[in-house]
Amino acid sequence: MSYKHGISSSDDIVIENGVMNITAVKDGLHANDYITLDGKNINITVNAQGDGIESEGYLTVDKATLNLSGGGKGLNAADYITLTSGTFDSYGYTEGGTISGGTSATLGQSSSGGGRW
Repeated sequence: MSYKHGISSSDDIVIENGVMNITAVKDGLHANDYITLDGKNINITVNAQGDGIESEGYLTVDKATLNLSGGGKGLNAADYITLTSGTFDSYGYTEGGTISGGTSATLGQSSSGGGRW
């Protein structure tokens, strides 16, 4: 278990492939710039006391499976969040994002396809 963020960067984080199980005291993924998750074989499970994924820039997700649980926001970005396709199971409040495809469930509520959080 991490004693701060599970995976962090003072710049950006780009993940194109992989299976990750992250347990963190603060955020699961944290970048001071942007975060991009783009690849058909991305499966990320986060259990964090802070935010599941936090970007101090923007966050884009395409073709990924995210399972986020913990005490803060599921997805958090200072600029914007774009979820294009994939499966997203998240806890907590997610501020200002666009879903243009895929399937999501937040706070026990499911939505599929376009819309805004």
